[in-house]
Amino acid sequence: MASREALQKRIDKSWVSKKSQQLFDQLGFDEQLDDAILLIKKRRVLDFVVTTGSFSARVYGDVGAPKVVSVSIPVVSEAKWKKAFSLMAKKALFSSAILAEQLPKDVLAVFSQIGSDLIPEDTSKIVIKVEGKKQKDLDDRAAAVIYRFLDRVVDDPFLLFALRGKGVEETIIELRRHRLALAESKREQESEDLDEVDGASVLIPTTSDFWQTPNTTELSELEYNIKADELPAAILKRLDTLPLDGVEDEVEPLLEEAYNHVTTRAQAYGLGL
Repeated sequence: MASREALQKRIDKSWVSKKSQQLFDQLGFDEQLDDAILLIKKRRVLDFVVTTGSFSARVYGDVGAPKVVSVSIPVVSEAKWKKAFSLMAKKALFSSAILAEQLPKDVLAVFSQIGSDLIPEDTSKIVIKVEGKKQKDLDDRAAAVIYRFLDRVVDDPFLLFALRGKGVEETIIELRRHRLALAESKREQESEDLDEVDGASVLIPTTSDFWQTPNTTELSELEYNIKADELPAAILKRLDTLPLDGVEDEVEPLLEEAYNHVTTRAQAYGLGL
């Protein structure tokens, strides 16, 4: 059941949610929270969604049709995102954490270094709208939508990235791309030929401090979920037809069974079973 205490307990689990709360409290979120919770309890806040530059929901009043309430925050420019990815690519912490579906607090220092802020401190650029009309003050409806954001971002911190302009999948791709570029640049500078094994050589650390982090606890607390392939034998579907002189129909089911067995055993070993 939604309550002030329950929300605060949730928020305390995530630095993203805690710092976001500090931002919205400057707008009067805390003062409107009790009324916002009533809207949540009455199930009057529906269809919450986070998009680039804003999050919104439909909020029902006592009478009439629901109204779309949105909270907008300027996106980070492409140029600054590029600089941020370049810096993050130089540290193992970021790739490791993001693959574990976690967002390390060190990312704040990255954005500070490029002259930006991942979570704004200036509330002047935050825009609250009801049905597209700008609102001067934050009311219970906007507070209820903010409540949803603070609650959701605890479990999915990358909603913050999506809000500021980049989704998690795009982030992973960009980090890999920047690491490839850094590795290639280093290779060219050193004029050395690296032995390649399945292309992995270009993914080696590009600087001596790649594995270093000021927050070793955060790195040691990363957790990963190891699981078998959700689409059994999917990799076999990508291979060329095996030259088995007409017995493919007999062999392929056996290969699929073997592949499924191997991936399941790999999961068991990974979990220590």
